[in-house]
Amino acid sequence: MSSLASITVLAIDRDENLALHDWARGLDWVRWILSDIRSHLPPLSTATESPLQEADVLSAWDHFTSHLFLPLIGPSLKEAWHAAHSGLTRELANVAHDLDKRLPVILRERSTQAADLLLRGTRHAVYQEVLGKHRAAIAEGRCPSHLIPVWAAAGVLFQLGFANVCAEYLRLEWSMLSRLCLDLAEPSGPTSIVELTQQLVHTSPHTLKMEPDAPGPDSDLRKQG
Repeated sequence: MSSLASITVLAIDRDENLALHDWARGLDWVRWILSDIRSHLPPLSTATESPLQEADVLSAWDHFTSHLFLPLIGPSLKEAWHAAHSGLTRELANVAHDLDKRLPVILRERSTQAADLLLRGTRHAVYQEVLGKHRAAIAEGRCPSHLIPVWAAAGVLFQLGFANVCAEYLRLEWSMLSRLCLDLAEPSGPTSIVELTQQLVHTSPHTLKMEPDAPGPDSDLRKQG
């Protein structure tokens, strides 16, 4: 990990929007710990079979944010972070069970792969607490393995607030999706990492958690049953 790796903390008396920009600008050490995931997996939640060319990246990102992140993944991430932060391991497992029911097959498989890689990368961390208990629940077959609950528990382990946890998850998805387009800037406007993070920070997880309308052919979300 670079000796210049940064970690952002919320400054006192700063404007909230400026703080969100700080939170969402990226943590070098998070990118380092996730390098194994980036090098081994296709885009996690966009249901593409291979990295996209530049002309298709922004369209795929728009579809991901509107049909997966805002209706399902984002609210699940918020629920998982609150559960992990409060030490509610059963609630964290419930998020994993819910994702196991609602994610389409290909995304469910990728989510499990990514969770297993992240669990492997954090297995030597000390004082694992909620992450350790969630890891044990997965190992004992009491809970399915999915990236979002593991990601949230790892974020709590490293004392990250929800805004950081959300922004870094979105940055991971973007980096996977745009891996062949190194010069392509991160999205701006309503689908930017900052705006999506801000929207989720200020929204109840239960308000957004609904079935997406007309999911495209590459995100056949199943109804919760």
